[in-house]
Amino acid sequence: MAAKKILVVDDDPLFRDFLKEALDRNEYEVDIAENGQQAIQNLEGADYDLILSDIRMPGMDGIQVLEKAILLQPDSRVVMITAHATVANAVEAMNKGAYDYLEKGCSLEEIEVRVARALENQELKQENQRLRSELQERYSFGNMVGKSRLMEEVFELIKTVAKNRSTVLISGQSGTGKELVARAIHYNSPRKNNPFIKINCAALPPDLIKANSSVTRRGLSLAR
Repeated sequence: MAAKKILVVDDDPLFRDFLKEALDRNEYEVDIAENGQQAIQNLEGADYDLILSDIRMPGMDGIQVLEKAILLQPDSRVVMITAHATVANAVEAMNKGAYDYLEKGCSLEEIEVRVARALENQELKQENQRLRSELQERYSFGNMVGKSRLMEEVFELIKTVAKNRSTVLISGQSGTGKELVARAIHYNSPRKNNPFIKINCAALPPDLIKANSSVTRRGLSLAR
C-alpha cells in the first residue's frame, strides 16, 4: 500500500521541520510549504490525503488555504495548526470544513494520534464512496437483463418513478426481480445517497407498514 501523502504548511521553519521529521518517522510521504501561496501550488500539482496548515501566516493565511484545499481536493482532510491564542480561529476553521486542529506545544504522541485519526477518517470516506459507486453501478439500468418491449417499458417506468418522492408498490411473483427493481429505483433517484432499507412487509402488521410509508417520504427507500 502506498504511503499516505501529507502537506505541512507553516511559516515557522523550526516547527515545520519538527512536524516533517515526526511524520517521516511514521513513514508518511511529507511535502512542506513555507506559506499559503506555496501550499496552493503544491495542491495544484499533487494529491494529498492530509493537509496540516498553520492558521496565522503572512499573506495568505490558513483559513484561505483551507477554503482552497476544499475546492481543489475535497477528499483530503485538513487539520489546522494554532497557538493557544487562536483556538477560537481553529474552531471557526472547523465550522468551515477543517477536520481537526492541533495546538502548538502539544506532545509528539498527540500529533501522531490526531494525524492517524484524520487519515483513518479520510480512508473511511473514500471506502464509503467506493462502495456507493459500486452499488450504483450494480443497480444501473445497463445491468438489468432484458431486451424485449415489455422490459423496455419497465425501464422507462423505473426512470419515471425514480424522479418522484411518492411511495411505490412493486408487485410480482417470487423470483421476478422485485427487489432488483426497488434498488434500481433507489440508486437512480435523488435519494441514492440515503440508506436503502429492505424489509419483509408480509411479516409486519398493517399499522407498522403505514408508519414505514411515512419514513419513505422523509428520504429513506424501502423495498416492499
